[in-house]
Amino acid sequence: VSTQSTGIVFSILIAVAWCKVGPGIFYYPLEESGVPPRAETYPRTFFKNSTIKGSILCKGDALAKKSNYTLNVWSFKSNCYRDFNDEGTKKVVQDYVEFFLSQQTEELKERVMGYSEHCKQWIRCYEMQVTCDSAKPTIPTIGNGAKLCPGYEVLRREQPIPCKENSEESEKSEEESKTSEEESKASDAESKPSEEESKTPEGDGKSKRDTGSSTAGVVDKAVESVKGTVKDFAKGQDELATISMYNLITISKTGSFYIGWQITGSQDAPVDKDHIRLTVKARDENLNSYLEAKDYPLLIFYGISSGVYALLALIWLIVCGIHWRDILQIQMWIGGMIALTMIEMSVFCSKFQTVNNGKEVSDGMIIFSELLTTFKHALSRVLILIICMGYGIVKPRLGSTKHLVFALGLAYCLFVSIDGIYTKLYAVSRPMTKQQRLYAKIPRAVINAILIWWIIASLVATIRTLRMRRN
Repeated sequence: VSTQSTGIVFSILIAVAWCKVGPGIFYYPLEESGVPPRAETYPRTFFKNSTIKGSILCKGDALAKKSNYTLNVWSFKSNCYRDFNDEGTKKVVQDYVEFFLSQQTEELKERVMGYSEHCKQWIRCYEMQVTCDSAKPTIPTIGNGAKLCPGYEVLRREQPIPCKENSEESEKSEEESKTSEEESKASDAESKPSEEESKTPEGDGKSKRDTGSSTAGVVDKAVESVKGTVKDFAKGQDELATISMYNLITISKTGSFYIGWQITGSQDAPVDKDHIRLTVKARDENLNSYLEAKDYPLLIFYGISSGVYALLALIWLIVCGIHWRDILQIQMWIGGMIALTMIEMSVFCSKFQTVNNGKEVSDGMIIFSELLTTFKHALSRVLILIICMGYGIVKPRLGSTKHLVFALGLAYCLFVSIDGIYTKLYAVSRPMTKQQRLYAKIPRAVINAILIWWIIASLVATIRTLRMRRN
């Protein structure tokens, strides 16, 4: 029973894990020839010192005429990670992009400055001039040809960003001041030994310090060794290692961001896939990972969990082999439950490792994992229900109730799998309204409520029967 309960507890992490996950590789423009390109913005979480790099490929007439293009790149840091389909957040990002790139109107400027006053966004916006003098032209980088976007320059000039963290220079100076303060405190502590140390004989003091330093050194080495092992385990491959990339933006603070870009040209320099192609790579070079900061720990978690469940399955198999004469049918179902969870953890780990290597997860894998997870959750609920009903304890058989229990489990599988597959595959491109989301969750909520009520009622009845039998 404890194994099934553990599986239910993991459902929260699994729900988080199966949100849309993709590698940090983007392409622009997405439109075909003749369609005006639009600015692209994506929500993404980063660790500190992650980089956003880009490479441009010129083709056709753009290469022959040596056309000139303007590349704009921006990032806005938000206080929390939200779904990009949230209309309020989407409007904020849209206002920033319009103000920085095209419309410096008074009304839009007031709104953008209002966002900045509340420190809701940590802003970066750069403009880079690119000439297609070769198939892979040079992109100006920060401090080497890149300049601030027009609207962003107006914002910085007319009203300084009130948050210290909104300025890269102030952030660096703040970190330097903190470092200098820590160094001065450490030097003061070394120059002023405590009274106890002064009273302690010199020999004893040295031995205590040596022992403490040696213990701390061993602990530090052990921690570093574990970190190195975990980092090697979660190390991913770089799909774009052979492409020469230019550093567009360096993320100097861990958090949630909206990153985006746009290429504009002239009549002689059309922006479409037949003339120009921008490839953007958002990758943590320190961790060698294309995963977002919110997803990277899950890769480690599911890798460890798959190993733990494999060990648990082996132990369960050995114990069942030793007591094979006394095995109940319910214990066989529990063994199957452990095996299912082991497979599920392995599938999750494989999914995150695929994204970690810079590849997209296939629709087939998403459907298989969704069906597997739904079946495991339904089986865990059914097992807990029949145990609470007293099967194998006060009831040798379930009788006609068995068909009702399995029908309820099948209904749970059906509604939850349909809802899950639609959400993971189709709702990404066609977002559901709040009303549609509510209607989609009602069958699942009703079945869960019935199962929970039935489990509690059966458990109370079984306990009452056991008390009457003085068991």
